[in-house]
Amino acid sequence: MSSPADAPRTSGKTIAFVLVPAAVLVATVMLLLRVKVQPRTIPPYAIAAGAVSEIVPGRQFSLTLDPQGQLTGAVAARGYLVRGDEVRPWEPHFEVERDGSIQVTGADDTLFAGVPAGDWDLALVVGRPEALPRSAADTLRPAATDAGAAAFWVVRHRVHVHARG
Repeated sequence: MSSPADAPRTSGKTIAFVLVPAAVLVATVMLLLRVKVQPRTIPPYAIAAGAVSEIVPGRQFSLTLDPQGQLTGAVAARGYLVRGDEVRPWEPHFEVERDGSIQVTGADDTLFAGVPAGDWDLALVVGRPEALPRSAADTLRPAATDAGAAAFWVVRHRVHVHARG
């Protein structure tokens, strides 16, 4: 009769040897399926009516970006404040809806804290999460488009930040 101590032991190396290739295979299949199901490009985006342009302490900011065509798959957004050669990251919470529309809402005091008064362009980058540019320089360079679709779009909106206090 054999005891549990006599049973063959599976080492951690053997498990890793099996699991790592399996995980790589699953990830590859999922990526291929995503590319088949989700196109690499998205339609252009536009700012919906009613976007706030005057940033006044104590008020609420609201802006919605809407896809201008059928959208399939995931999208994400990044933001920058641009004035002349000055570019600042702008990091509000971007709420992505099921239809692909993207909302930014919040208190002016919070969203524009530390931003000097004056006119600024919001450069809002919308695209596939893996295709979003990682730097401001890449964001401000025009994206290559293919028949009205691109992996990301930059939508600009002019705001005027009023002086605090």
